[in-house]
Amino acid sequence: MWNSNIFSTILVFLRLRKKGKEESDLFPNIRYDLVMFRSLSDCETDPWYRRVYWAIYRYFNHSPWGSPRRIYNEIKFILQRAHRGWADSDTWSLDGYLDSWMPAALRHLKEHKHGIPSCMFMPEDLIVGGDWQGNPSDEAMVRAQARWDAIMDKMIEAFEASKRMSDGIYEAELGDYPLGRPSGVSIDVWEAVKKSRFAATRLLTERDQKIFEAGMHLFVTHYHSLWD
Repeated sequence: MWNSNIFSTILVFLRLRKKGKEESDLFPNIRYDLVMFRSLSDCETDPWYRRVYWAIYRYFNHSPWGSPRRIYNEIKFILQRAHRGWADSDTWSLDGYLDSWMPAALRHLKEHKHGIPSCMFMPEDLIVGGDWQGNPSDEAMVRAQARWDAIMDKMIEAFEASKRMSDGIYEAELGDYPLGRPSGVSIDVWEAVKKSRFAATRLLTERDQKIFEAGMHLFVTHYHSLWD
């Protein structure tokens, strides 16, 4: 998607490339126009309505609300979620959207639940053995709740592992992702650093894949127990 600031800069470059060219300090073999780094609305040749447009655009673009288009889209998406439970933007990455809120929803259910699925009780948990309509002992309730909480924790971990795999950089565990070779570091050393980072990321991805598969198996198995 074109960024309007980049597009406007290209327009300025094409229109005024014959004016005031100078050598770049960083790239001496590349010539550029100083006017490239000015806003389109600063050009004296622009009509008044274009200057007004860019003034309004910059105001909204630097405001907490963002651009008018963004404000419109955010309101539209909020109304869509309120009406049908999901927004158009959520389907751009539906797995990522679920990963973003499902852990919090499961934690809320875990902390505020008022019951425990019957499948969490073992025969020895009931006062009357084999009578699933009987009442469990207080100790049995504690054991059953512990089993259900542990299962829900694994579901939560599955969605969190999915998000980590989607992000793919593992900065929380490996530190900031190296974007470029630091000054003073040789190419050979830098290649070794990148290979080490890649190997560590692959191991973490394999770990998270196992966490994801185990948790999602429980999520599917106990899907109809996710209510309160």
